[in-house]
Amino acid sequence: MLMKLNRYGIQIKQWLKNEYPIRYQELILDGTLMEKIYERQNEVMEYRDDLIKSFKIADAKNGFLEKVRSEREIQNEIEEMLKEVMYRKF
Repeated sequence: MLMKLNRYGIQIKQWLKNEYPIRYQELILDGTLMEKIYERQNEVMEYRDDLIKSFKIADAKNGFLEKVRSEREIQNEIEEMLKEVMYRKF
């Protein structure tokens, strides 16, 4: 099954190419670059879904979060947290 890179996969690929060019070339040569990127992309997506769920749970429990923070602020916070997973060394 052929998967497409989403925005996280594209960011991961660019980061790897720019920050670790030798490792990037090694993965290309041994044919595992896309496999590794898809694995990381899936990790990021699962983590993102978990974060969204936890924010919704906190929102439901506290009720005031929705009034205090906009959806955009929550999204920005989630994006920052995802970078820890996205940019972890291969």
